[in-house]
Amino acid sequence: MKRIVTKHPIVNIVLGVLLLALSITALFHQPLLDEGILYMAAGLVALFAVVRFHKEFKLHKAQKARYILTVEFVLVILLAALLIFADFFTIAIVLGLVIYLQGATRLLIAQALKKLVKFERFLMQLLYVTLGAFLVFSAFEFEDALRYIVIGLLALYGLIFLIFGIRSVVNERKKKKAQAPKETPIETKPHEAKPSEKASEEKTQQANDKREAMMKKTVDELKAMCKSRGITGYSGLTKAQLVERIWRHDKEHK
Repeated sequence: MKRIVTKHPIVNIVLGVLLLALSITALFHQPLLDEGILYMAAGLVALFAVVRFHKEFKLHKAQKARYILTVEFVLVILLAALLIFADFFTIAIVLGLVIYLQGATRLLIAQALKKLVKFERFLMQLLYVTLGAFLVFSAFEFEDALRYIVIGLLALYGLIFLIFGIRSVVNERKKKKAQAPKETPIETKPHEAKPSEKASEEKTQQANDKREAMMKKTVDELKAMCKSRGITGYSGLTKAQLVERIWRHDKEHK
């Protein structure tokens, strides 16, 4: 299935819609279908001739084989043109002649190169020749059956293109959602103080605690502390001045 569809999802969807619309239109508009079948059959015959000639021409290096392949290619292209411009050549006749030429060409190449062919392949070439002759000379009419076969094939290919296109679009969107980075809230970590900052903060806190403890003492107690520390000139100081003098003294003599 992946060889039928393209690699582009949007192209697959567009082709699927067009083929489905064409099949529905052809179902209810027979002249359009009849004319479309002729052009489609002629295009397929020409495409088949080009692909086959390119493949077989590279495969066979002998000059006789290439000459036979060239003649076959020219005849098949001529039949594709006659299918469009000549009313006598119907799809059954052209298809029969193309099949007949394919079988006959391989038999002629094997004969020209005097190459032994496996029995199974020889029977297959005879089957091609027989089937081609049957389609050309028999009165078997399969135009009506071919018409509905073409409509069914158009609808089938349209569904295949459409399904693969929609599935590819859905898968691409799922991949994008899965690959999109999820937004995670940024966690703000509290600022951690460095060891030096912690030590400085602890010293400042201890000094403040010491001052607060001294402020709770009386003036006499503070003067006694000055005396015990050998501080002079404290007799006329206030309580706050006594605390400041003691704090400086302790800081200097620590």
